[in-house]
Amino acid sequence: MIKLSLLPQFFILTLFAAACSSPPDTQISDRLQIAGQVAKYAQLWDQKDSEALVDLFSEDAIMEWRILGADVQPPAVTGREAIEAYAYQAHTERLAGRQSRHHSSGLVFETLTGNAALTEHILMVTHVIPGEAPKIIATGTYRIEWVKVEEQWLI
Repeated sequence: MIKLSLLPQFFILTLFAAACSSPPDTQISDRLQIAGQVAKYAQLWDQKDSEALVDLFSEDAIMEWRILGADVQPPAVTGREAIEAYAYQAHTERLAGRQSRHHSSGLVFETLTGNAALTEHILMVTHVIPGEAPKIIATGTYRIEWVKVEEQWLI
């Protein structure tokens, strides 16, 4: 009984605290747009749509990998054209015959200004090969630097 009565009070207090410290409307809009771009990245990668995926990146974007204790190749890919080529190769070669799923949670905004943001979120990638059970392939953190270009947030 006590647990049931405490939960609603905690929920009300949490909502009240959030309401008192809410960011300006422009920041809310920016946060929603960036959160949508995070989801769109996962969707497009998992759909193996490298052509649409690259539209989420700025012209001078850098995709960089850091895995503790592992030699990652390539360690970084620079520019939209190179990112699209990398994604296409990954989709048609390394991921051929398997379905990847990017599961993300805990999107945190480290910084957010009028035209730049830094986010971090937790990621788990699973692969499904027909006839096999899904497998967890990787877990980690995505740290993304965002830039606002013509009212659109890009990686």
